[in-house]
Amino acid sequence: MINPASRRFLVAAAGLLLAAACTQTAPGTSPTGDVDASFVVDGQSVAIADGNAYVVASDGSLVFIKELYTPGEAQAAFRVSRNAVLRVGEDGKWYDVPDRLEMDFEDAKGVRDLIGLERGWTNFTLQSPAAPTVPDYVALFKRILADGAGFEDNRVEPSEENFHRGAASLRTYAVAGTDAVPVSKASLSSILVHAVEGDTVDLSAWYFIEQGMPVGLMDLESSFIDQGPGMRVLADQTGRLRVELKWGDKPTYRSEAILPVGRWTQLRLRILLSAAQSGTIELWVDNELVIDATGQTLPLGDTILDRFEIGTTANNDLGPVIMFVDDVRIETKRVRTP
Repeated sequence: MINPASRRFLVAAAGLLLAAACTQTAPGTSPTGDVDASFVVDGQSVAIADGNAYVVASDGSLVFIKELYTPGEAQAAFRVSRNAVLRVGEDGKWYDVPDRLEMDFEDAKGVRDLIGLERGWTNFTLQSPAAPTVPDYVALFKRILADGAGFEDNRVEPSEENFHRGAASLRTYAVAGTDAVPVSKASLSSILVHAVEGDTVDLSAWYFIEQGMPVGLMDLESSFIDQGPGMRVLADQTGRLRVELKWGDKPTYRSEAILPVGRWTQLRLRILLSAAQSGTIELWVDNELVIDATGQTLPLGDTILDRFEIGTTANNDLGPVIMFVDDVRIETKRVRTP
């Protein structure tokens, strides 16, 4: 049963998704401030300034593409002190963002029992041909959470069928993507997260793949920027693992490690956040270090990564995925303000 405080806060979680989906493009004006970042994507130079993306023309001028974020919006959503981090809900109240979250799936009869401040999960995403757009799957989330509606095709739910420890895990089922909806998702997420430049974030979870091979397994991203950029753990169709910064030209850190099918495997990702090339990326598979790299791990110097997503965070068109997840942990070692 979701208590009133949790329910009010969860409205904000769904609202963040809708806000990102409904970002309006601004008139084609030149930036008033300095360029915050620049990179090359598919041979085209792109610049970021004032929260907007611009194409760099051959004469060096900037041509507006779209609005990516509202400067200062993410910072206004948090209060950060030496002793605590608080996040504002849509009800105007401030909620604690802990340095460490440990999540299991015990004593839950359905996905509604998992969502709330007590367990730390604030949202689930079921993007699929039945719910292809952000408004569609946010509406589905609300129907399931508030009205007890059933799933349509993709599913995310506690299960006693298979587990790593205890008596239950999270079972995700994601149909294959299609030409119209190339990415299918069945994931659980939390916005009780705050990670910034200089912080070190340690994420881990146990996975059991029963069928198929998910593309995405674990994301740490910003809900305040269009398309939710951030760090993510990915696998190719053979299960070979890599870590990618979803931003710009997508810096990628690769391994030779293969995610096995049919047994429990622990993935642990530790990242030092940096918008420059001084970030660090470490990925362990069952305690074996398979990626140890240095590079960019944060989109921009003032980006706040505020959303942690676990499960089948992406599936392609090769077939459905059935996967179990258990014993999830996220810990942030913060650069504290004075």
